[in-house]
Amino acid sequence: AGIQLLITDSDYMFEVIEYYQQALITLDIQLADMPAADNPATEVAVDQQAYMIYTSGSTGQPKGVQIEHRNFVNYLQWANSHYFGNTTGHTFALFTSLSFDLTLTSIFSTLLRGDSLHVMPAQEVNNTITALFSPDTPVNTVKLTPSHVVLLAQSGLTTTNVATAILGGEELKAEHE
Repeated sequence: AGIQLLITDSDYMFEVIEYYQQALITLDIQLADMPAADNPATEVAVDQQAYMIYTSGSTGQPKGVQIEHRNFVNYLQWANSHYFGNTTGHTFALFTSLSFDLTLTSIFSTLLRGDSLHVMPAQEVNNTITALFSPDTPVNTVKLTPSHVVLLAQSGLTTTNVATAILGGEELKAEHE
């Protein structure tokens, strides 16, 4: 990626310095005593990059994909219309890394609709999947990969509150049924 600056906290600092040799800011150490600053006024153009996500895509070769603000907003509007009919009442689960593109759908489509986001505690992925689909959870909407579906089949659950499951990120195969 050619990253020139990494922002982390002390919990992860020693893990990354083994392989990262560029500038490093440790938020909880270096910024703890700094005075609060006013946020500068900024203007954001629709054609400016909102974020970059790294993917191997269908090629298997890692690459960075630049997402502009307009593309992201257009996608979110489409998702809210296509998946939810622009309605509210969908409690989305947040259980994946912020660097995972499905996480962005979970967070921002939910916020745009004014719905609830249920943040799952960090735990083993099979336990998370079982908790997500448990009838005791408030979650009724999830976005996950077909690999997650395999874990769900192993959970032993027979009922769930989840009414909407959006699958993506990998090929959906017959054994995911």
